[in-house]
Amino acid sequence: MSAKTEQQDPLVRAKTIVFRMLNIRPRSEQEIRDRLRQKNLSAGDVDRTVQYFKELELVNDREFARQWISSRLRKPLGPHRIRLELRRKGIAEELIETELPAQLSTCPEIDTIKELINRREHRYENLEPVKRRRRLMDFLQRRGFSLPQIIKAMNDHDS
Repeated sequence: MSAKTEQQDPLVRAKTIVFRMLNIRPRSEQEIRDRLRQKNLSAGDVDRTVQYFKELELVNDREFARQWISSRLRKPLGPHRIRLELRRKGIAEELIETELPAQLSTCPEIDTIKELINRREHRYENLEPVKRRRRLMDFLQRRGFSLPQIIKAMNDHDS
């Protein structure tokens, strides 16, 4: 189709936008809907476009959540931060509550925290112990790990 035809047909335009988005990385349904609304497409066109990509199985929130969790665990990030990111991406709470624990079982939080402490502690070796501990804790909390798990890992590390 020519560029002129694309400008006239909103569905072709919407599909082009979504294909470009999906070419960069997988997207949640909500991300696609938001982007298409930003492009001033009608609600009907947005719905039809999303349905088209769902039928092609290029948009699947369950698969998106699995991939997102897997990639964020490799970063590594903690469950609190991953949960927050998935909510921001428009993933349903039920999906988050089924997919996140399933993947976390393969990667225990405490082990990940200990690994991060070992990788990061050299940055703070010249600081006094209280300041070093505080900075490590802050770093781990920003990464989305729970405070009780952080404290346990740090106590194990210090002993």
